[in-house]
Amino acid sequence: MRVYAKLVGMPRKARVPTYVEPIVQEAESGVAVDLPDGSTVRDLEEALARRTPEVDLLVDKILVNGADATPDTPLKDGDAVVLFGPTAYRE
Repeated sequence: MRVYAKLVGMPRKARVPTYVEPIVQEAESGVAVDLPDGSTVRDLEEALARRTPEVDLLVDKILVNGADATPDTPLKDGDAVVLFGPTAYRE
């Protein structure tokens, strides 16, 4: 199945090398991720962590199709997931 993920307010582990910056920007603007059927938000987080290791996936809030979700929320084909990090809510 394919889900669509966007990272918002995730801190970077360190200065990101120039050649990696496009990958990080892609994840921050939205990316399609292929997962096995029966996957959860946690599985998505693990796939994104492997894809963008330069970003700390410190997730404070999760939305799936605009509704609050948890890491154990099951995903289905076509779901839109937004993962909010700790810097998304700074005032």
